[in-house]
Amino acid sequence: MITIVIPTYWGRRMTDEDKPSDSVFDHPTPLDGSDTLTRCLSSLAKMHTDNFQVVVITATVCKEINQEVMEKVEEIISPFKRGFPVLQFAASDLEVVKSRLEFLDLNPDFFNLKSYPDIRNCQLLVPCILGTELIVAIDDDEVVPPDFLEKAGSFAGRTVNGTRIDGVAGFYYYKWGTYRVKEPPRARTSKNLFDRKSVLQNESYDLFMSKPGRLIETSITLGGNMVFSRELFYSVPFDPRIPRGEDIDYMINSRMLGFKWMMDKELRVDHFPPHTVSSRKLQEDVIRFVYEKRKVELSQSLPGIE
Repeated sequence: MITIVIPTYWGRRMTDEDKPSDSVFDHPTPLDGSDTLTRCLSSLAKMHTDNFQVVVITATVCKEINQEVMEKVEEIISPFKRGFPVLQFAASDLEVVKSRLEFLDLNPDFFNLKSYPDIRNCQLLVPCILGTELIVAIDDDEVVPPDFLEKAGSFAGRTVNGTRIDGVAGFYYYKWGTYRVKEPPRARTSKNLFDRKSVLQNESYDLFMSKPGRLIETSITLGGNMVFSRELFYSVPFDPRIPRGEDIDYMINSRMLGFKWMMDKELRVDHFPPHTVSSRKLQEDVIRFVYEKRKVELSQSLPGIE
């Protein structure tokens, strides 16, 4: 069975003020706002195959709204249960799982609903419990084409041309009709590396797309379009210390442990991220890159690390 996992992020009502203790997500859906999850699930209902189940991972910015959000998400997913199996994993379910892990003398600290890597680890954990063979990760602000799952299941966990493929990454396409992200004014002429982030992204995407063939080696993964083989998600967790960019960090970790990632140029989703401006993104990017650089350096002295 293939499990499609969709994390969905929710915030306070639009009239409520954020609090310093709130979790920080790029674009959480306001409790009284229009959701993106319905559109995503509607696209799944149009897929050519029905050999899948869906797990919605519900995260909130604060525990005070957990119950309301859980009920809201249940209202959203309920009509779709007539078309395919879909369940919600929310804060109350997490408490049950963590209690069970503690009972088994296992560390529950890798699993939470407060940060991206912890949520992504729940994204791996729940399919493990369900006995899944393949995890397909998308996000709730995306729409998938009807043949998406057929393509998603084409390579991960299989040997292609003598190479075992453990993980597959796909592309985002945006409403302006391309996989390229929008570049702010003067991004191409700026001498500040972080100002040039979108330019560097686009140059990398263009390089991958210019290579021949459908399946190519990759140094990039996008969290809302990733496929994990059973051997991979049983072996490698997300690093809970990464503030953002947990998708590429996961690929780095798994490659160091000998797992193989490829980019499927035909595996695409349409991405409709709400507009957000966050002053913390740059700070978190700096922390992430410094941490990752040191992690890779230290890994070279460990046995069994490639």
